[in-house]
Order: sequence, then structure tokens, then C-alpha cells
Amino acid sequence: MSGSIHRMPEEQRKALRRARWLEVIWIVVLATIVTAIYLTVGNSQAMKTAWIEDMLSFVPPIAFLVAS
Repeated sequence: MSGSIHRMPEEQRKALRRARWLEVIWIVVLATIVTAIYLTVGNSQAMKTAWIEDMLSFVPPIAFLVAS
């Protein structure tokens, strides 16, 4: 599929590159948030649930990067 990017119009290629870049930035932001929550979890079941929920937030941006 990566070869198909060369057949796109220039405007769409730029938009796709920008979208990939934004997804990478978003993954870094999520990693920071997940790390901060992990460090503050302690014995709180609610915080553990929030941590797991934030871990699941990685799925959409990673799926987008894999698919593109």
C-alpha cells in the first residue's frame, strides 16, 4: 500500500503526510498522559480503570499509521 501514495495528487499526499505527523504527535501526548496516570495509580481501582482506558486510546492512532 505504501506505493499507492505516489499515485495520489500532490495535495492529498501533503494532507496524508500531515495526518501521519499529527498521529505521531498524538501518540507522544498519549504516552505522556498514560505514564503520568501510571505513576499516580497507587491502590485506587478508579485510577487503574482510567489507566486501562487511556491505554486503549492508543489503538486508533496506531491503526491509522499501520493502515496508511
